[in-house]
Amino acid sequence: MALKSDDLMSPPSGVTPLILNVTIVGRDSGKTDEIVRLLKKIQSKALSDQEPGTSVYRITRGALDKNVVNVYEVYNDAAAMAFHTENADFKELVSRKDELSSELHTKFFSDV
Repeated sequence: MALKSDDLMSPPSGVTPLILNVTIVGRDSGKTDEIVRLLKKIQSKALSDQEPGTSVYRITRGALDKNVVNVYEVYNDAAAMAFHTENADFKELVSRKDELSSELHTKFFSDV
């Protein structure tokens, strides 16, 4: 069974905290470096007072395949995530996703 991605811009309502896992596969090492650069800009705002509803924004890179980047995000709720998506750096990354990545997978989670 192939895992189907969730629609990044349609988070489930009523889930608190809202957990999002994003996996991005860069087209090559240079594109992956650019993805990481943009994610770090997003992270600096996400973990600041500018986004009080974001509690975790962790970026990891594949230990074996350096073109795979994973982002683990935790928001207080869907409204906090919606606020996060208004970040100019987030919008830039989304607008460049086809240029920079060959795959993008998103999945929402809730605590058990």
